[in-house]
Amino acid sequence: MAAHSSTWLPAALALALALMSAGLARADTLEHGGTERAFDVYVPDGIATPAPAVVLLHGGGGSGRQLRRHTDFNELADENGFVVIYPDGVDGHWNDGRDDPWLAEQAAARHDDVGFITAILDRLIADGLVDAHRIGVGGISNGGMMTLRLACEAPERFIGFAVVAANIAAGQECPGGEPAPVLFIHGSNDSLVPYDGGPIGLPGGNARGTAWSVPDSLADWAARNRCTGRVLSAHINERPLDGTTVDIVDYTGCKAPLRHILINGGGHTWPGTGARLINLITGRSSREIDGNVAIWAFFDAQP
Repeated sequence: MAAHSSTWLPAALALALALMSAGLARADTLEHGGTERAFDVYVPDGIATPAPAVVLLHGGGGSGRQLRRHTDFNELADENGFVVIYPDGVDGHWNDGRDDPWLAEQAAARHDDVGFITAILDRLIADGLVDAHRIGVGGISNGGMMTLRLACEAPERFIGFAVVAANIAAGQECPGGEPAPVLFIHGSNDSLVPYDGGPIGLPGGNARGTAWSVPDSLADWAARNRCTGRVLSAHINERPLDGTTVDIVDYTGCKAPLRHILINGGGHTWPGTGARLINLITGRSSREIDGNVAIWAFFDAQP
């Protein structure tokens, strides 16, 4: 096991504080692959441990703390009694496995992020903080593609996977993969990871790989999960002025659950968050659905 950072509390004290303190938030580091890697952990007040956990992966150029501020997932953790883990990619990026010369030149491409994330879990499980059998992982954009890589290479470590504003990318193919519970959340007007597939990144800018289309990504997972059909479970249009509607599609006859939340008119965003409804770069952010609640509900429903 990698050496503990001095910023981490001893296991017994961490456990006691998890049970007694008011929302314990800790920064930690872990040496992995010869590099000191950072992550934050949030433990709600009065939580019983070992507890369920959610790992959240930031988008390209971001950080775990940025994603924490953007989503405010800690509030949902307080309400439902689970731990939240916010790792940092190397130089703000994850080695998500896509076939892309730009990514290959980044420092992140030289690091085993599957190994790093699972090493964090091993640490927290050994410390008695996290229940090894109740861990979900989700991410947005580059973090969503990293989530797909985890679903391919470490499906046994997680009860579910939540992919926001990300499709399968060229190079990420995982033929013959095991069925796994996956929730996809897409905006139909996403210009950075296009609904119809194509170059990843800002239109007219340097492409950062090529994404499959949303239908092709879903078809791949439907085949992997041995699904036989699909049904529209809900159509949501309760806030007409926000410019979006939501379709929730559940796949049927599957060996593992597959759900698709399509934000009609939505952009490259995490629904339910963002100070502005419309951002010139990322597009429209929907208020029709709370992405945090949708993700936790999907994880919590898994046996």
